[in-house]
Amino acid sequence: MGNDLPRHCSARPLVHEAPLKDLLTTEERRGRRSVGPHVYRFYAEDREALYIGVTCGTALRWADHRRSSPWWSEARYVAVSFYGTYEQAMVAEAAAIKAERPCFNRQWITPRKQTVIQFGDGAEAIAAELHKIASPEFVGELARLLASPEQFPQPLPPPVPAFPQP
Repeated sequence: MGNDLPRHCSARPLVHEAPLKDLLTTEERRGRRSVGPHVYRFYAEDREALYIGVTCGTALRWADHRRSSPWWSEARYVAVSFYGTYEQAMVAEAAAIKAERPCFNRQWITPRKQTVIQFGDGAEAIAAELHKIASPEFVGELARLLASPEQFPQPLPPPVPAFPQP
């Protein structure tokens, strides 16, 4: 792709009955060709996020939503953001879902219950992983606890055994 910078289109009213070829506006179709994969967001009348997704094939994906998504009839607005790579779009989708907490998304809403921490990766890598999967409140509480090691007394080792004299 020639331009890897994200491009964001303003939220606009959703035309539920639009033919598939007209689901994207002219500006959005231009963005899809010039940039690439995109994150789409559907909102209710009160501007509450209903669903956030990522795709390269808008018409087919939105047709599927129109056919089978329980929230489709509630959707009144749609917003589209374009990204240079599918990986960038997936990262943006996860961040948008975590921030906006749409009613009908499940992925990225519930934090993972566990992760593997590789101490050899270093403190910065571990912190980055924790910031990806845990709430800011949890990370703050963990930092407070880690800064107070006296709260966690370590067990005393048994005495060094006596050895017979040679």
